[in-house]
Order: sequence, then C-alpha cells, then structure tokens
Amino acid sequence: EWHSSGDGKYLEGGIEKGAMLVDQRFLPRIVEGEVRCMMIGDNLVELIHKKPKAGGLSATLQSGAIYTKYPPDAPEFENLVANFKLDLPHLMEALGISGQPLPPLWTADYIFGEKDEDGKDTFHVGEFNCACVGITQQLHQAKLVGETAFRFCFPEVDADVHNDVNAEERSSKRQKSVNGQDQ
Repeated sequence: EWHSSGDGKYLEGGIEKGAMLVDQRFLPRIVEGEVRCMMIGDNLVELIHKKPKAGGLSATLQSGAIYTKYPPDAPEFENLVANFKLDLPHLMEALGISGQPLPPLWTADYIFGEKDEDGKDTFHVGEFNCACVGITQQLHQAKLVGETAFRFCFPEVDADVHNDVNAEERSSKRQKSVNGQDQ
C-alpha cells in the first residue's frame, strides 16, 4: 500500500499555491536512452549517453543501463550542444530566477526526438538536476568543481589569485575575505 504525506491534490490552489504538473508527451526514442549534459557552472564538461538495457526504458546504472562518455565537442551530439549553448544564457530567467548564477554542479538530460530534415537527431529536455548530482564517475573533474564552488562563495577574490597562487596564499586570501579584511 502506498502512503504519502501529501493529499494527492497536485493542482489544487493553482500556481499561486505552488500547484503544478509537468505534462510531457511520450517520446518513443526514449528506448535509445538519454544524453546527459554534465555541467560545472556554465561549463559543459562531458556528455553521457545513458542507454537502457535491451527492452527497458530506465537509464539508471542500477537498472543495467550502459553509460558512454563523450567530450563536449563530440560530432554525434553537435546539434544538441549547439542548441543547448544558445539556450544556456536564458535558463535562469526562464526559471524565474534571473540574476542568480547557475549551480556549481548540475545536469541537463535530453531525450532523443524526431530526426530533422537533414537526418540529424533533435532533442527534448527531460530534466534539469542540481539537487543530487554526484561526480563519482567524473572524479577527474573534482578540482574544477572545487574552483567553481570557490568562485561562487568568494566572488570578490580576484580570479588571478584564485588560479595562479599556491594553496597557502589562496587559503590566506580566503581567510581574509571571510574576515572582511583587505586583500
């Protein structure tokens, strides 16, 4: 038996009360998987094709899906990346939070759509995620994640200081910044 802390009235009260429902059409090419854009801030660092095991629809590792990594400039996903980069500057505004930075670590998952008139794949966004994104499969990106988080937390620290000084100096600058002292 299923239990919920809510009452199941997802649309009651309208948008003013936070009620909403995402209505997305079924995309038959979901059986071909999803393409994840792995983002660190506004940097596209990796594409991951998450293909369900034969006969499945789920693209999770636990379901047996196969994950294939591609660089951001992979020709297979040129169309997706080009359109994603065009949309990226407008994303926070579209979500009603303009003026806010993109999350330090987040993903955008796309489902294969129809082929265009040139026979190239089109894509439909399936989800954006910044709540439970990990880098267990991208440990080589840990330094960039840390640097991006540092810039978000300490935007007043000069980028040259952030990138070019040794760890001891960086720590000293960070402490002064936290204490509100001049750098």
